Amino acid sequence: MNFIDEIKVIEINPTELCNLKCSFCPRSTFYPNQNLHMSLETAEVIYNQLNEINYTGELSITGRGEPTLHPEFDKLCEIFFKDKTWTTKINTNGKRYDKWMRTVNSFDRVIYNCYEHTREQYHSQIERFQHIKSFTVNYKPIDMPWQERASFTNRAGSFPTNHLPDLQYCDTPFLKVFIDYDGTYRLCCEDWKDKIVMGSIHEQTIAEYIEENDNLKHYRKRLAEGDRSLTPCMSCSYNITSNKNGCSENKWKSLQLMTQMENLGA
Repeated sequence: MNFIDEIKVIEINPTELCNLKCSFCPRSTFYPNQNLHMSLETAEVIYNQLNEINYTGELSITGRGEPTLHPEFDKLCEIFFKDKTWTTKINTNGKRYDKWMRTVNSFDRVIYNCYEHTREQYHSQIERFQHIKSFTVNYKPIDMPWQERASFTNRAGSFPTNHLPDLQYCDTPFLKVFIDYDGTYRLCCEDWKDKIVMGSIHEQTIAEYIEENDNLKHYRKRLAEGDRSLTPCMSCSYNITSNKNGCSENKWKSLQLMTQMENLGA
């Protein structure tokens, strides 16, 4: 059904370490810091599989930690920078920017999150980086609850909330692929609590996973029908109407139709 053509973002989790515990992140409550990192060998496997599908979307080197804490951050990124047909993005808290300046500046998009800054410090960072076109500086007041930021979610049930969406559709598994540090496919970047295992790049290529993985097909079918009865979807506050993934109404209808056709041919 060529679902692979619909993938806008492939996100990899380079490290399970972070140097902050932001209030809206599961690391502030239950999620542990672990000295676990994506190997360069796993990165090479992903790189080769991206080339096999002529991927032209975005590769996000972000994940669940602070990417620059990877002990070989420069070497890891260099793998994905070479002869690429995709764009690269990183989300970083900037604490190690000076150490990895050259590598960070090589990304097509840099999201610099100022989550421990005063407004004055935030503006000073804008002045510092405004000359670099690839940089976007985000700011969140330290005391702002996650519910007050439209783009934030409860991380698929990691935080309790009464703000579950009325519309139960979800476009995330249609548009994004999340690959953990060890090459495991995870259902969703929002799933910090259950960490559903969908397969592995070492057993199923990215192309095979997107088009042939039975578990992924099952989730797509349910979510296309507005059925969030599966874990972790049942506890997730992600709202498709927030347009977080840039999925228009017409695009969503097209994805629903593709899913219906896929299941008719099953």
